[in-house]
Amino acid sequence: MRVFVANPTGQPEDDRAYINIEFLEASGWAEAEEGCLSLPQIYGNVRRNQKIKIEAWDVKGNRFEVQATDLLARILQHETDHLDGKIIIDRMNMVGKMANRRQIKYLEDLYK
Repeated sequence: MRVFVANPTGQPEDDRAYINIEFLEASGWAEAEEGCLSLPQIYGNVRRNQKIKIEAWDVKGNRFEVQATDLLARILQHETDHLDGKIIIDRMNMVGKMANRRQIKYLEDLYK
C-alpha cells in the first residue's frame, strides 16, 4: 500500500488521502522552485508536468479521479516521488545541486 496525505490550501477540511495513486495522463512541462519539509532550507528548480490526471483510493476504499494543474499537480508528483524513493535533489539539475551543496553536505553529515 502506498499512501500520502496532501493539502494544497492548508485548511484542515482539505486534507485528502491518496492511496495507491496511479497517473493516467500527464502533459505540459514547467520548471518551478520547490522545497521539501524533509530537506530543510534546500530549494531548487524542478521540472514537472503542468497537468495530470490521477486515480487513487480514499480511506473508505472509494476510487476517485482528479484532474490537477499547477500547484496541485506539482504536489501530487512531489509526494509520489517520495513513495518511489526520490527527493527533490534527484530532480534538480547540477546548478541547483551546486547552489545547495553546503546544506546537502550538512544534512548528509547530520544523518550519517
